[in-house]
Amino acid sequence: LQPIPGGPRDPSAPAPTRAVRPTTDQNNAAGFYDRLVEAESVLSQPEVVSAATDYKGNVMANLPLGAGNYLATPEYQQFDQAKRNFINSVLRKESGAAISEGEFDNASKQYFPQPGDTPEKIAQKARNRSTVIAAMKRTAAGALQQGQTDTQAYPGADGVTNQDMGGTFSPDMQFPPGAIEDLTADP
Repeated sequence: LQPIPGGPRDPSAPAPTRAVRPTTDQNNAAGFYDRLVEAESVLSQPEVVSAATDYKGNVMANLPLGAGNYLATPEYQQFDQAKRNFINSVLRKESGAAISEGEFDNASKQYFPQPGDTPEKIAQKARNRSTVIAAMKRTAAGALQQGQTDTQAYPGADGVTNQDMGGTFSPDMQFPPGAIEDLTADP
């Protein structure tokens, strides 16, 4: 028996390759990883760290009945939002369950500057966040596009990415009139 040239048993034909699709866990971790990276880009700003460690600013920002949000500096508001994004990403990935107030408070003290923290402790907390980000990146490895380290293009349910489509999708892309409504009505 002779193999058919170009057939499946042809020794000179290249071996078939099969794309390995990321797991659901890897896709979820990739989303959490992006959120962690986004949060860290805010949390690493010196003015945001300064707002986080300002005792008076913390007291004012945490006044009850929503009054604190009106009194918080823009830097403290950025800190608070980035902190919540970071904590929710970490704890949701770890447990998948609802996050209790106690867990949230503990993570806040574990990862983020507090009034009275020494510069060494602030640096240690930054290293803790960096460790969490690196661990999430390893978990998400199968879903991250090779060569990229920050925001990624993730495959859709069918495994196709915008790169597979020649990079034709962009967030500012214009769709035909009624296309969104049609998809919403019949996904």
